[in-house]
Amino acid sequence: MAKIGRTKEFIREMIQSIFDEERIPNPEADEYVNDKSNFVGSHTYGENIGKLDKMYVAYSYGEQHPLYVWVELEEFKNLRPHDSYLVKNKTPNKKHKDIKKKKGIWFYNEQPYYVSDKKGHLKPNKWTKKHLEDLKPNDKIQARDTQYLKKLISDFKKKYNIRSNVHTNLKPGEK
Repeated sequence: MAKIGRTKEFIREMIQSIFDEERIPNPEADEYVNDKSNFVGSHTYGENIGKLDKMYVAYSYGEQHPLYVWVELEEFKNLRPHDSYLVKNKTPNKKHKDIKKKKGIWFYNEQPYYVSDKKGHLKPNKWTKKHLEDLKPNDKIQARDTQYLKKLISDFKKKYNIRSNVHTNLKPGEK
């Protein structure tokens, strides 16, 4: 038993040295998300993509399921000109005014993350729903589906020639 404990501790130290980050409890991760700071939680991580301060993403289990995406306003206008109504104040809608005053716009993933059960049937991962609650930023956020968020992230990475995130994907069950 002692050998297993030493092995787990060694693995934790290796992960911390690779990311130069200490794992934090997910209920405390909202502070990191609010600050748009890199973190590694339990089955979650947040990253300033490309260290450019133009896009921040908090993930559950990896790049296949972004939970929250923050995009700098000018960057968003360039990446999604067809969605520019979100930041232009053409109508007297309070939500649009609030967004225009801020330097960026937050989105959250409105779709659950599906995993296979022992019989091979897809079911929503209950922990991803908890991650969504734990990592929620304080600012106003808008719902989008997984495909929209992944496309937004992909377009940003292509624009800046960013090949991959600093953090690695975590499969359900890994920490």
